[in-house]
Amino acid sequence: MFFKNKEDHNKEQDSSNLEQEATQMANDECCKENDSCQNENNNDADYQACTQELTAVKEQLVRLGADFQNYKKRMEKEREEWADVVQSRVFVDLLPVVDNFDRAIVEAEKEGISPELAQWLSGFELIHKELSEFLKKNKITTIEAGNAFDPELHEALMHVDSADYASGSVVQILQKGYILRGKVLRPAKVSVAR
Repeated sequence: MFFKNKEDHNKEQDSSNLEQEATQMANDECCKENDSCQNENNNDADYQACTQELTAVKEQLVRLGADFQNYKKRMEKEREEWADVVQSRVFVDLLPVVDNFDRAIVEAEKEGISPELAQWLSGFELIHKELSEFLKKNKITTIEAGNAFDPELHEALMHVDSADYASGSVVQILQKGYILRGKVLRPAKVSVAR
């Protein structure tokens, strides 16, 4: 290009410089926007990652809470089972005392007794009544004879011939059996018809 004068040349250069500066500024602005877009994309990706991690942590927390509740229930159930085992051991040790009171009262009623022994017997009967109420209060029930022999409830000590009872029926209870909350404390000892 031919310039008429130096001023025109300077104007042309200035305009060219301005164009270059404007282009550079536009490029810089575009780069900034691209960086912010990339940052926004990075922020969006970070946000998504954080949201996923938060969801995973919440799910884990819910699972841990449920596991802890199950653990508490299991421990409570085991504690109750151990308490039942300890109670049943104490009650099993108490049953011979109840049996002895039963025998004493039955024998005393068979024989003629003196007035002095009658007072003793009435004391025994009161103690026996209190023991029976204690067993009842603790949900201990006696095993009824029933008709048929049940190996889960009865222990056969002998077989007897009987015309009155069908084969396999309980003829007589020789020692009472007891149940605690649906579980056999001691099976009833019985004689069974052949």
